[in-house]
Amino acid sequence: MNDKVNFPANALPLDADMLGRVQQFDSKALYWLSGYCSGLADAKGHATGEVASSDSLQQLVGGSTNSSSIELKTVVLYASQSGNAEKVAQLLYSKLSGAGVDAQLASVADFKTKELKQQQVILMVASTHGEGEPPDDAIDFHEFVLGKRAPKLDGVKYAVLSLGDSSYEFFCQTGKDFDQAFSKLGAEALLERVDCDLDYEEQAESWSNNLVEKISDLKGADGSTSNAKSTAPLVQSQTWSKEKPFAATILANQKITGQGSVKHINHIEISLEGSGIQYLPGDSLGVWAKNDREVVSRILDVAGLSGEEPITFKNESRSIKQA
Repeated sequence: MNDKVNFPANALPLDADMLGRVQQFDSKALYWLSGYCSGLADAKGHATGEVASSDSLQQLVGGSTNSSSIELKTVVLYASQSGNAEKVAQLLYSKLSGAGVDAQLASVADFKTKELKQQQVILMVASTHGEGEPPDDAIDFHEFVLGKRAPKLDGVKYAVLSLGDSSYEFFCQTGKDFDQAFSKLGAEALLERVDCDLDYEEQAESWSNNLVEKISDLKGADGSTSNAKSTAPLVQSQTWSKEKPFAATILANQKITGQGSVKHINHIEISLEGSGIQYLPGDSLGVWAKNDREVVSRILDVAGLSGEEPITFKNESRSIKQA
């Protein structure tokens, strides 16, 4: 039972030359390589006992020990109560994908905390619930990163966008907590934390654009990783929002409650042709109606205004009547 067993030289999936190349990668590159190989194994059915060959790994390593040719392991996390933080995170994820950054998008409720230390870039969008509390789904993750079990994040880059309501005392507190926690764990901020009030769209888009530029710089100006294959969804040419709503056409509007019913329910069909929007069951729909011209005129008369007075709203100049 204690006899020494001599394994043949070809028993290992890597030859000595390949092992030498792999060992020259730094720790972050090795973490990425581990996750990449794990994904390949899942795709090829590692449960059947298949072992990666030296030839197949040669294609992965490519004979180069330059870690700059490896895609940054990037995760976009969101802690959302009403869905706003999730929407911003999805916007950022789409922009990153369009720039060739192969990122992961996840709610903190679904993200495995043990994978946090494996990331090279952590991007967090967090809303604050109630009096400075994290969203319900984010409580466990919030406690983890602020607790003693959180891993060191030396060498990791991060950025935080906070959503909140300035009428509350602890404005954007959850985002502030995440920012302080990541910094305390040794991570370096790519951008200063941005705290957004109820009108967050413009700040969120600017923050997302700045991050895409920063991460593209991290990848290298030579674009060595820009050809990395991404399974992310295609980016829409136009991102519609509350500030830039899509002008849809009403195809049908039919009352479906019976005559004399106290309820008034309509079946409405809306054309999204040309918008690029994919509407699924369970999604919410916001409708921005125009003010009645007669009501606008009456309000202006009561206020003693002609309606031609110029105003500036969100960097756009227009007459008060148009606004």
